[in-house]
Formats: sequence, C-alpha cells, structure tokens
Amino acid sequence: MPVSQRVVQVCLYLVAAIALTGGTLQFVLGQPDTSPRLDNVHRFMAGVYFSTGLIAAWAAWTIRDQGTLVYLLAFGVLLAGTGRLVSIARVGLPEPHAVWLGYLIPELLLPFVIAAVVILHIWALHIPGSGNPTGVDVKDERDTLPFHPFYTAKDGWFAAAFVGLYAIVTYYAPNYLGHPDNYIPANPLATPAHIVPEWYFWPFYAILRAFTVDFVLPAKLWGVVAMFSSILLLFFLPWLDKSPVRSGSYRPVFKRFFWLLVVDVVILGYVGGAPISPARIALGQAALASAAKVAIFTPA
Repeated sequence: MPVSQRVVQVCLYLVAAIALTGGTLQFVLGQPDTSPRLDNVHRFMAGVYFSTGLIAAWAAWTIRDQGTLVYLLAFGVLLAGTGRLVSIARVGLPEPHAVWLGYLIPELLLPFVIAAVVILHIWALHIPGSGNPTGVDVKDERDTLPFHPFYTAKDGWFAAAFVGLYAIVTYYAPNYLGHPDNYIPANPLATPAHIVPEWYFWPFYAILRAFTVDFVLPAKLWGVVAMFSSILLLFFLPWLDKSPVRSGSYRPVFKRFFWLLVVDVVILGYVGGAPISPARIALGQAALASAAKVAIFTPA
C-alpha cells in the first residue's frame, strides 16, 4: 500500500474512533433533564455521529474498495431514526407531534428503500443486462468495449463541458436563471403577483397546475400525485418498453415519439414558468396528456 494511502487510512481510523466514542456517549446519556425536543435532537445527532464513525471505519478498512458504502449510509440514517425512537420512549414525543413523526417515519423507511433499490439495480444488471447504443445482444467480450478509454473519454468530455457551463453561469451570470421576485423583502401582508419555483421545477409546476377539476379527490391532490408519478415512472420505463429491439437506433417510430416527449417537456416548462391563463392551462394539459401517452405506452 502506498504511503499516501496508509496516511489516509490512519486518519480515517482516528475519525472513526472519535465519532464512535462521542456518538455512543451522546446516545446513552442524551438530555433527559431538559425538554423533550432537545433530548430528541440530541439523540438524533448522536445516531448521525455514530454512523459517521462506522462509515469512516469501514472506509479505512476497505480503503481500496468502497462498494459497501451505500449500505452503511442507509444504516446511518436508520441509526438516526432509532435515536429518535429511544428519545420518544424515554421522554415522550415533542410538540408538534406531526412534524416529529414526519422526521421519524422516513428515517425508518428510507434505509430499507435504499437497500431494495440497490438490490433491484444489481438484479437488473445481472439478469436483463445493461443497455448499449447499438442494441446488440451481448454474447461474449467481443461484443463489448472496455470501460477505459471509451467510456472515461466520453463521460469525461461531458463532465468537463458541464463544469465549464456551470462556471460561466456561476461567475458571469449568477442571476440569469433566477427570478426578480426573490429579491423582494418578505411582506406578510402582500403576496407577489406571480410566484414560480426555480426553472428546473417548471415542468413539475405545470403538472401540478394542470388539474383544475375535483374528481373523488381534490384537484390539487391529483396534481401532487401526477407530479410525483412523473418521477416514479422513470424507474419502470425498462419494463414498459416491450420492444424486442432495445436500441432506439433501429426504431424510427420510437425516435419520433422520443422527440415528441422532449417537446412536451419543453412546453410544460414554458407553462410552469409563465403566468396563469386559461390558454396556458389548456396547453399544459395537452402537453401532459401527450407526455403521459408517450411514456406509458412506449411505441415500438
């Protein structure tokens, strides 16, 4: 092992020792003689502290291989939620109850969700296999390309282009993608006439506003469901596409519908960032219906 790597390993062991010791003491002692809220936060941070020590220890032990780091991160979140459970069991649930339960439930569920998604990803790689631009079924290594230099050069070029664009916007036009209303001082007696989120949320904002009629559920709730469904749908696209040809290079109809989906997303972005009007709402509804059709019923 190189000297530099050994130095990093020793530093990680020191961080692990400090974090594990401090996290354990905070978790056991807590702050039961203060308020329930302070004790809850104290034990929560103890779980985060302890899990940081575990991550550092594992990183030091497997300094050459970090494949298990994702699982340890999930375990750290679970420890943080366990700290809240211990605090609730000893000193009660702080006020307001709904807020603290809103913290606790995701902390207990997300680690298992992360682990399940990782397992699903590994299964998808080993059973259906990863895709490739040519769409050729891989039989042996002669049908593949080495990761380096092909993928490293391609991904490195795009990464450098993104960093360059990011630097230009950051240093020369930091307010270009902002909204002027963000500089208006907060006034509880006056609401800005036109409130929009950041530009990358505009398509989702248009989906949220596309539902205007209450049907069984309130229209706003339908908008929220559709907004989150548009994200979850991406995880199911490999199974929704039933074509035996996996690559779009040999599917002309698929290409046309793909660009139709791009146009729909651009239209939704325009509608989400523009002031509300009946015409724009109708345009957003049409674009949403078209995008949903293309995404769900992926043409061959």
